[in-house]
Amino acid sequence: MLSVFFGVIQFSWLYYGSLQASKKLYYQLLIRVIKAPLRFFDTTPIGRILNKFSKDFEVIDIDLGLFLHNVIANDGWCCNSNKQFVIATIIFVIIYMIIGTLYSKASRELKRLDSTTKSPLYSQYTETLNGITTIRAFNVTEQFMSEMLTRLDNNIRPFYFLWMANRWLQIWTNGIGAFFPFIAGVMILWKLQEINASLAGLSLSFSMTFTSQIMWSIRKFTQLEMSLNSIERIVEFLNIQQENYHEVVKVKERKSSEKNWLMNGNIKFENLKVKYAEDLEHVLHNISFEINGKEKIGIVGRTGSGKSTMSLSLFRFLEASEGKIFIDNIDISKLNLEELRSNLTIIPQDPILFSGSLPLSSSKSLNNHALTAEDSNVTSELLINIFSNLDTPISEGGNNLSQGQRQLLCLARALLKKTKIIIMDEATAKIDFDMDEKIQKMIRNEFNDCTIVCIAHRLQTIIDYDKILVLDQGCSVSKFYQMCKQSGDFEKLKSLALKQS
Repeated sequence: MLSVFFGVIQFSWLYYGSLQASKKLYYQLLIRVIKAPLRFFDTTPIGRILNKFSKDFEVIDIDLGLFLHNVIANDGWCCNSNKQFVIATIIFVIIYMIIGTLYSKASRELKRLDSTTKSPLYSQYTETLNGITTIRAFNVTEQFMSEMLTRLDNNIRPFYFLWMANRWLQIWTNGIGAFFPFIAGVMILWKLQEINASLAGLSLSFSMTFTSQIMWSIRKFTQLEMSLNSIERIVEFLNIQQENYHEVVKVKERKSSEKNWLMNGNIKFENLKVKYAEDLEHVLHNISFEINGKEKIGIVGRTGSGKSTMSLSLFRFLEASEGKIFIDNIDISKLNLEELRSNLTIIPQDPILFSGSLPLSSSKSLNNHALTAEDSNVTSELLINIFSNLDTPISEGGNNLSQGQRQLLCLARALLKKTKIIIMDEATAKIDFDMDEKIQKMIRNEFNDCTIVCIAHRLQTIIDYDKILVLDQGCSVSKFYQMCKQSGDFEKLKSLALKQS
């Protein structure tokens, strides 16, 4: 009964300790990944992130505590039973340590390869699920299947060799361990007069199980070491660079506790230079221009000219390497990210939605939002042809909606949030011309007291804006009106754009 009682206490403590350690480590990893900068997600495959949150934590939850317990139990048992054969045991332990070192080096690297090759497998699986319709449309199923099998073979190969290493260890330990019962028998015969029958039987019995105990001690210790590799990989993610989301820097122009610091919506870019990483070239070069409050400015340029990069720098997803951005005469680098981003609204080119009921507001649910009659009419007009009611389910990523519908949903959210600055990154690119015209009228009526920065390819979308800025290869070329004025084509282009709209 005592053995059962203490066994329950022992494994309960082991389970509770492993669970608490895993929960704390998982929470820390989740927070670090959520607060990682945008560059981390651009350069880290999704499969590697999934591997950290799945397989590595499986090892920590299931294997780590059990292997640690087995190592302590096996080694303790061997030491306690080894009093009669100290010299022989020491010699055999040294030999086994040499074998164990060779096994440990090989198996550790094989386990690391096993974990590393799982990441491409997870990435391929995720990408295949996301692009299943495209794969079928282009009839490249066999190509993706072949790639999946190749990555699966790459993952199975180190796993196979790992088990071959286990067999190698067993052969060597059994081969050398066969001498131990022989030595025990010789020692018993040598001191036959001094050793009684019970002690001789115990010695022979121990000598026969000693080999297997040593082998399992080596294997459990190596498995413990390999399990610690999972913690090593997780700790690697715990050390990734973080966004200073709650960083508070005192600003002379305002009180740090003042909430309504954004009053006018003035934006000023001053010799701004931005690059995606330290070892890459600048994407924006010496951008300098100013947007007055309540102005509507359009930004145009070729693909890759830096239009979207400029919007990312406003939210500090990309930090300025040189120069500054001011909002209402406040350097945004002096604001903490929560304060900055909560006062800006973006309607992105490719919106991502969370699963659940219809989320029209990012900070408040629509049920708790006090809608005015004007708000209700505007949002109803915008969404009446898309959603039957506000309980319409949204699937993961908003996959049950078209991209144009997701953009309309983001526009409705912006109508309810009503911040002073709104960035529209190709917000109506996936919407038909008739709906685009309605939306543009709505923007002019509902956002007339807001500063709007609109990135667009359709000229008719921004032709009547206060300013149109032209970007080319990360540089501010000129204002659109000034470029056209030199050639005399502005009025012609304007009338053509208005006619198309």
